Amino acid sequence: MTPSTYQRTAAPKMVRDALDKFLATAHRNDGSHWTPVDPKDVDALYTLIGVIIDLKWARDCDNDSSVRVHLNDRTRYRPDFWLNVPYGTENPKEAFEAQLYNLQHAVSEMNTTRRVVDAYVGEEESK
Repeated sequence: MTPSTYQRTAAPKMVRDALDKFLATAHRNDGSHWTPVDPKDVDALYTLIGVIIDLKWARDCDNDSSVRVHLNDRTRYRPDFWLNVPYGTENPKEAFEAQLYNLQHAVSEMNTTRRVVDAYVGEEESK
């Protein structure tokens, strides 16, 4: 399949224009705290990345993309500790180890959250 005229000419300019618009409102800080992140900016970044992906790789028959991106706004969410799990046909051990790593970190995060909830519930009950 050859790229369409749109993919070769108009789309790259549209992406550059969208990127320029996105970067026009850069946020800075003094280095002592997280830089503030507007959720609308994260949504705009997802959209921009999605357009780039769709221009590079065609979607499949179910309209799924071959490439997915997950962004984590660290000002609002805990960090991600997940490994991508490879399809296990060529190296099932590698896939198993990635799944085990993910499970261990999920359980660890649940335990951390449980301790926070237990402490919160204990404070509420003592009032």
